[in-house]
Amino acid sequence: MPTSLLAIATKALEENYFFQVPDTEASTFEEPGARKRHAGICAGAVRATGRPTAMCASNMVNLPKELVGEFIDAVVQDRDRAKSLLSAHPQLIDARWIHNEAVVHFLAVEGFTDAVEFLAECGADVNAVNEFGDSPLIDVAVLGNAAAAQVLLRHGANPNANSVTRNNPLDCAVRSGNVAIVRLLLESGADGRYVTDLGQSVFDALPPSATGREGIVALLAHYGITPNAG
Repeated sequence: MPTSLLAIATKALEENYFFQVPDTEASTFEEPGARKRHAGICAGAVRATGRPTAMCASNMVNLPKELVGEFIDAVVQDRDRAKSLLSAHPQLIDARWIHNEAVVHFLAVEGFTDAVEFLAECGADVNAVNEFGDSPLIDVAVLGNAAAAQVLLRHGANPNANSVTRNNPLDCAVRSGNVAIVRLLLESGADGRYVTDLGQSVFDALPPSATGREGIVALLAHYGITPNAG
C-alpha cells in the first residue's frame, strides 16, 4: 500500500475511529454499542452550515474499523478479496472513513483511479458528500486529478454539485487552472454561467497566472460562455 494511504489508515485505527453506514440491515452488524451515533460530528456540521448534512442521516450503524480498513486495502490491492468482503458485508460499499467521506471518495482523493472505478461499478454513490459537504468530484477538481474526475463523471457524478464550503466542481477546476478537468466538466453538462452566493461568475475564478488561464477562457468561449454573454 502506498505510504499516504497506509499512514492515513494507520492513524485512523490508532485513534480508534468507527465508521458508519446506513442502517438498512442493522442485524448484520448488531453488537453492544453498535448504534451509537457521532452526535458531536453531526452537531459540528450543523453549527458550521446551519443545516444537517448527509452524514447526519438517521439510522446509522457502526462497522468495525478493522473491517473497513481491510476493505480499503483489498480494493486497492486485491479485488477478489474486496468482492468477497462485499459479498459477506454489503454495507461496506457505503462505509465512511476519517472525514465521514465514503470509501470511494477517500480513494478518489488519494488518486486510486482503478479502485474508484471498481467501487463505482459495485454501486458506490459517487455523489455522497463528506462532513464538509464536498462531493468526490469537487475534491478531485480542487486537486487537479483529471483521471479520477473522468471516472466519477462516467459513473454519474453531478458536474453541478454544490458544496457547503466550496463552490461547484467547475469553479474549483477553474481556480486550480486545470484545463483538462474544465473540459471534462463542460462536456458533461457543467453550467458555466453559474453565479455564486457572493455574486461571482466563472471569470472571477480564473487563475491570475497565464498558465491554464488562456486555455480555460478559450474552452469557455467554445461553449458560448464569455464575460459579456447573458
